[in-house]
Amino acid sequence: MSICNTLDRLNRNFLWRHTEEKKKIHLVKWDTVCKPKCYGGLGLKKSSCVNQALLAKTGWRLLQKEQGLWAEALNKKYLKDDCIMQKSTLPFSASSNTWKGILYGAQLLPNGVKWRIGPGTEISFWTDLGALSDIALKPIPSHLQSLRVCDVVYDGGWDLRMVKKFLPEDVKLKILSMHAGGIRSGDDTTIWKLSHNGKFTVKSAYHSLFLNSKTKPWPWDFI
Repeated sequence: MSICNTLDRLNRNFLWRHTEEKKKIHLVKWDTVCKPKCYGGLGLKKSSCVNQALLAKTGWRLLQKEQGLWAEALNKKYLKDDCIMQKSTLPFSASSNTWKGILYGAQLLPNGVKWRIGPGTEISFWTDLGALSDIALKPIPSHLQSLRVCDVVYDGGWDLRMVKKFLPEDVKLKILSMHAGGIRSGDDTTIWKLSHNGKFTVKSAYHSLFLNSKTKPWPWDFI
């Protein structure tokens, strides 16, 4: 049994007053108990999810290109100057348990990473603004597959003439509603959209696991 499972077992037994001498029925699934209160749970933390959120912080630091011997070693050995978010989607190859753990945590990053557009030279139009290539209405020609955001911005606004026939109307409207950046907007930067200040937090990473939950937010206001 893993350490996370052992911790969860201890927490479950404490919640339901379950002991070896006096066994109790656990009336609610542990997954339900561990949902945030806004989703009808008790807000207790599931150990494996907390572990993944903590590991995601290391992935975020690599995404932000933090300096340090540890980051340099991981970049040279595993990342090789690629993006950690792209690496996390690949099957885990034979590597150290440390790197496998970092990739496991980095799977949470797409839930909260967002680009703050500056010049647009570092941002891929088809992948970094969302999985636009996956919802394209027709195959994207090879000469357009490497488009950067700067290629579809003109005079401070969006110019979608090159790509409009590939995108659904609602997606085009959503793009047009976004800030188009520019030289005066600073550098192209990744921010964490799930926090107020754009900085990564373990708490928001944990809660991001429930963003796609089929359970509707619990209407606590009626109490």
